[in-house]
Amino acid sequence: MSKKKVTAAETLRINIELADNGIIIRNPDCEDEVTLAMEKGWSDSMEHLDDEYKAIGQKVWDWLLNVVLQEQDPNEIITTGFQLEISAKCEGRSMR
Repeated sequence: MSKKKVTAAETLRINIELADNGIIIRNPDCEDEVTLAMEKGWSDSMEHLDDEYKAIGQKVWDWLLNVVLQEQDPNEIITTGFQLEISAKCEGRSMR
């Protein structure tokens, strides 16, 4: 039985901005890379956020397939999955 092998970690950096009618996803390393996800009837209830869910999920999935997987040497490892570690901080303006 072979040992499990894990490669060096890659990092995805995105900023998700909350807007009145959806979200804006920005790449802090490339100011030209911006994704908008709009939702009709945006509210604090967080209902009906299909476009936002899809936009965030697509960003992560595309990064896994197009960056992380492509960085691996196919002669070194047979990729069978991904380990994700997500860190998030809220940002905004002071209430005062």
